[in-house]
Amino acid sequence: MESKESGISADEGLSKIFAPAGRLLEAGQICRNENLSRTSKQISEYGVAAFYNGSIAVDLVTDIMGAGGILKMNDLKQCKSNLENLWLMKLKGLKILGMPPPSSGGTAVILVNSKYPIQYEDTSNISSSLQIHREIESLKHAFPVRMNLGDPDFVDVKKVLSDVQSHEFAAELKKTIYDNMTFDSNYYDGSHLSIVDSERNAVSMTTTINSYFGALYLSPSTGIVLNNEMVDFSILENVTGDGAPPAPPNFICPFKRPLSSKTPTIVLKDEQLTAIVGARERSKDNSWNHGGVSESFCQ
Repeated sequence: MESKESGISADEGLSKIFAPAGRLLEAGQICRNENLSRTSKQISEYGVAAFYNGSIAVDLVTDIMGAGGILKMNDLKQCKSNLENLWLMKLKGLKILGMPPPSSGGTAVILVNSKYPIQYEDTSNISSSLQIHREIESLKHAFPVRMNLGDPDFVDVKKVLSDVQSHEFAAELKKTIYDNMTFDSNYYDGSHLSIVDSERNAVSMTTTINSYFGALYLSPSTGIVLNNEMVDFSILENVTGDGAPPAPPNFICPFKRPLSSKTPTIVLKDEQLTAIVGARERSKDNSWNHGGVSESFCQ
């Protein structure tokens, strides 16, 4: 909160919730967002239609337009969640299931797939300096491949998806990773929930408003803090919010979803749940998820 104090103070909605007496709340003080509670109750009673087509949508559009933003009722009506086929990678008797584009589940697959062919000299210590070096080199090569991904409704990503899951791709990538050297930089191209119920049904879900306090705007009518996910798009001659160079498949287009670093992952063995993995730190999600899978299953 301290890092965003000026932005919080500048927004009437945020300051009312997080700095009600003119200064930021401190540890131990109570934070109340009564409008968000009412919004959540409406969604629980009437379903998602209340958000996209009902009174919540009307209030949200009114607030955003009043603050100088651009949002129409039709934008919300056309917004939907797509049910896509998951990433699937088989490794050492495991099935690794990840989110498809525009999420970055494939990046985690690339990382595990690229490192697996390497013969570990000391399998008892996957956190040794050599293994960490290999991890770093794998990350350097995975992110350039990620730049070829984008919203599959706008970009053809079939070949990329097929390539990164193949053993041939892993073998070629392995040739570029050396145990005794690295290269100059120009050589290399929210929140998370992991839930399992009593019947072993599992959910791996990552959600975010992107930066701390998102767009630094709270809708007064609904209590919702708006995200700044637009920075996840690539812009010509500019880096994204994650510091990545511009990638044409991720350029802005109407109704397009930006490429995301989120990588919620589920691991199965013999069709039974073995692990749920996820992280919430933007571009670090891929490396953290990969580290978790490698530590647990690649020894």
